[in-house]
Amino acid sequence: MRIPSQIYISQQQIARSNTTEDGGKAGNAGAPKTSDNDVEVSVSAAAKQLAADSATDTAKVQRLKAAIQDGSFQIDPQRIAQRIVAQE
Repeated sequence: MRIPSQIYISQQQIARSNTTEDGGKAGNAGAPKTSDNDVEVSVSAAAKQLAADSATDTAKVQRLKAAIQDGSFQIDPQRIAQRIVAQE
């Protein structure tokens, strides 16, 4: 299984994490206010190495993105199932 080399975070999530519940800016040198819902995440050295080594075919990604957006992308569940079984 390939792990994407980049993780996208929406601007809304970033903005939300940088403000307090009362709408003001968080203190402590720009650090977001922590709450019971906050989760600390770290990326292992192995994951960083995989991300650095993976080559992304940006032209293929753009073609797939366009096909999904215009509705012409077809999913073949039989082919997906065969590939899953072949990996085991």
